[in-house]
Amino acid sequence: SQYKELFLMDGITLEVTQDALVEIAEIAINQKTGARGLRTITEKLLMETMYNLPSMTRLEKVVIDKMVVRNQSEPLLVYQRRQENV
Repeated sequence: SQYKELFLMDGITLEVTQDALVEIAEIAINQKTGARGLRTITEKLLMETMYNLPSMTRLEKVVIDKMVVRNQSEPLLVYQRRQENV
């Protein structure tokens, strides 16, 4: 929830799917790192995206799923649609 708040400060919704949360928990359990491990894993997943947020105009939402946690895909970036002048 801390990361969701940080993203909201930039007007961006952060969505972490249930399967991603399970995957993060399993990694922390396997590494025997506990709650601090959860934070470290999440931070690594979001670091690049958070660094690039200021330059991502019209970004509305970032979605993290299991494939992102497994390093098999990038976070899904959802942008606002352009309003056309009528």
